[in-house]
Amino acid sequence: RRHEARDLQLHRQDRRLEEMTYQAVFEQADDGSVFVYVPDLPGCTSWGATLDEAREHVRDAIALWLAVARENGKDAPVAATIASAPIEVDAA
Repeated sequence: RRHEARDLQLHRQDRRLEEMTYQAVFEQADDGSVFVYVPDLPGCTSWGATLDEAREHVRDAIALWLAVARENGKDAPVAATIASAPIEVDAA
């Protein structure tokens, strides 16, 4: 039993080390749906009828993107995009 608990703890630690955070950019379309893309993962896009739905879908898209990369023998890219923020400019 002690070995099982230790193995479970090590597995959880390994998963924590494997977790990465990527920034996603959400854009509202004319029809109200939400388009989302991940700048650090080329081609990783998704959408949803709502922001919450787009957030769920892009999480799945990221997981799929990373799984395909692993299958092709590639490491997960290090996230270079650290944040996004609204920037106000004079449009005149």
